[in-house]
Amino acid sequence: MQEFHQKLLKPEFDSLKGELADRDGRLTEIGDRLQDLSKILGQLEDALSASGLDGSAAEKEIDPELKAVIEGNP
Repeated sequence: MQEFHQKLLKPEFDSLKGELADRDGRLTEIGDRLQDLSKILGQLEDALSASGLDGSAAEKEIDPELKAVIEGNP
């Protein structure tokens, strides 16, 4: 086990360690951004619900042309 550990400490593995650390850092940053986005979407959902524009109410009020664009049928 010590031999394996010593091999990992050799310079040739330094770049691998750096790459893994960079990847972990990027994944952490992405996770943080997704959490922020989730909070924003939750606030938007609350605002839409509070103003009566949730689901069915919004569907009734949307212009047919705009609705087609939203649904992907321009």
